[in-house]
Amino acid sequence: MIVQKSKQFVKGFTLIELIVVIAIISLLASIVLINLNVGRQKSRAAKRYSDLKQVQSALELYYTDFGSYPQSASSGGLWNSQCPAWGSVAANSVIPGLVPKYLAAMPADPSQNIPTNNNCYLYRSDGTGYKFMDFNVYDIPAADLNKYPQFQDPVYYNYAACGIYSAATNAISVYSRSWRCSG
Repeated sequence: MIVQKSKQFVKGFTLIELIVVIAIISLLASIVLINLNVGRQKSRAAKRYSDLKQVQSALELYYTDFGSYPQSASSGGLWNSQCPAWGSVAANSVIPGLVPKYLAAMPADPSQNIPTNNNCYLYRSDGTGYKFMDFNVYDIPAADLNKYPQFQDPVYYNYAACGIYSAATNAISVYSRSWRCSG
């Protein structure tokens, strides 16, 4: 007598089912990553706005105590910054005399360590007026800039007059009432 073994089928996923599941997981992962990047972008923008207000308050306190805004003799009235492209100075020397009495530490642009970044905070003062700005902010859309008109740079399309560039670019800034844009 011949005994036949019954065929047992192993239950599992077919190749098509696996491909569909992988495609769905990939789609969900890409949506999450896009939302994460948008959140990071908004976080950097919020930090920039907060930094500008914090430095502006510190500068006004300094002015109240000394009757003038801090200026750097080494810069000759030019822009001070932590960025090498702008004649970098030590972090706490960007605005001389502000740290540690008026600010615990000088803030830095939140995207300063990102390889594609070419911007950082800039400061310029002749003692009677000042401007503190974040120049060439590539990750704040113009629509978001419109939500904060108090931070829009007054010479948005005329940087050549301020000794920067002649190209239009996103910039946010705070400045004294007496600030005048002169090269």
